[in-house]
Amino acid sequence: MLYRKISTIINDYFDNNDDKILCIDGARQVGKSFIIRELGKKRYSNYIELNMADDFNGDKLYEKVGTIKDFYIQVSLTHGDKLDSLDNTPFFIDEIQIYPHLLSLLN
Repeated sequence: MLYRKISTIINDYFDNNDDKILCIDGARQVGKSFIIRELGKKRYSNYIELNMADDFNGDKLYEKVGTIKDFYIQVSLTHGDKLDSLDNTPFFIDEIQIYPHLLSLLN
């Protein structure tokens, strides 16, 4: 895997249990999703990736989510086989800006 400076930041985030949400913003098509995906899969067996662009163009499962509990119920519909303890199951939510209410809800 190509080393990127962001790898260190993401690994530090995974090592630190104090932070709940890590937001990464930047130019398009520079490898943000790739590096998060690779590091998440390498460190966790229960890694879950959600792409809100796919949801917005399809079932819109997350459109009316109003609580954290609603969010986990929707995740369990599509990724229930990968859900384990929340302590060892990171969620990578790509293109979250499509559903701004999720960002404020999960923050």
